[in-house]
Amino acid sequence: AFPGNYDSSYAGNSFLFAAVDTGAGNGDVYRIDGVTAPGQSIATDLNIGAVDNLNNIDVTGLTVSGKTSAVSLMAGGAASTLVYVSKDSGINWTRNRKEPTGQSKTYLLMAANFTGSGIAYAATSGIDSAFSYTSDGGMSWNQLSLIDTRISSNGITDLAVSPDYSRDETLFILTFDS
Repeated sequence: AFPGNYDSSYAGNSFLFAAVDTGAGNGDVYRIDGVTAPGQSIATDLNIGAVDNLNNIDVTGLTVSGKTSAVSLMAGGAASTLVYVSKDSGINWTRNRKEPTGQSKTYLLMAANFTGSGIAYAATSGIDSAFSYTSDGGMSWNQLSLIDTRISSNGITDLAVSPDYSRDETLFILTFDS
């Protein structure tokens, strides 16, 4: 993930972020600081799981918003739907209170104006996976569409059309077993 004003031609002041999914719980998010050749770039472990007293967390999704002086980051768990958020370039992290729906592999995308709007999107996998939305900077998520929920053939017990269906096109469905 690259900050909005990333410039690889000026290695002395460039940095980017990388998410690692080892498949064994040993991943994390890293900040990679570029240096002028023949020097070696510096990778710093940002320890996103410290908020949960964890040393390492495999990360599937990583997104960034903002410029190098004030970067917001969002990282999604590989084995969960936990979303970790940093609004200070990865120095401090918080974790969502209400997770996106699903089981694992949380992929994320921040809106272009995330810093002001707090809007971001998540796609997850597994049972009850969905495309979810947040407008509070990633603290709470709600299903938006592409919901992977199965309703059995006997599960729908009643239907109701909205009194204002011609305007809002809303249909209410009552389910029984799921």
